[in-house]
Amino acid sequence: MYKTQTNKTGPKSSVITCYSPADEYAYTLQEANLLYWGSSLLGFTYSFIHHFISQASEKSPFVIPKLRFVDAGVAVSHDQASRNNVANTSSLRRTYLVEELINTDSEDFVKFVHNGNAVPLLAPEDPLYDIAQFLCFTQCIQYFKTDGAVFLLDL
Repeated sequence: MYKTQTNKTGPKSSVITCYSPADEYAYTLQEANLLYWGSSLLGFTYSFIHHFISQASEKSPFVIPKLRFVDAGVAVSHDQASRNNVANTSSLRRTYLVEELINTDSEDFVKFVHNGNAVPLLAPEDPLYDIAQFLCFTQCIQYFKTDGAVFLLDL
């Protein structure tokens, strides 16, 4: 993880620097935790949908998209202990968020829903419009089932 710091030598210059190992570790764990909760919320939404469908008297008139978050994990690198630093408990060197590789050769990135408005960003004639509508629907389920406490944004 990197941060931008304003360089004091000029009014419009800035420098990209690394966080301290402790801060990098904390921010990376926070990001991984957000991915975990996002995946959980999406799973919760699918459970709600499947429960509703199982109680319905008729079959769903449309196909429900099967979406998921990328798989991810945290990798931590420590300094190797030597005779001089055996007592040093802060051996943390770097922290990495390792994410599943998405094949981007075949498709461009698509943003379906803006985080400020639960309306699809795609036009109704777009072949991916149904997915955008579904993502807006998932936001509504998450919002109402958690009494407005939680829902996924910026899909």
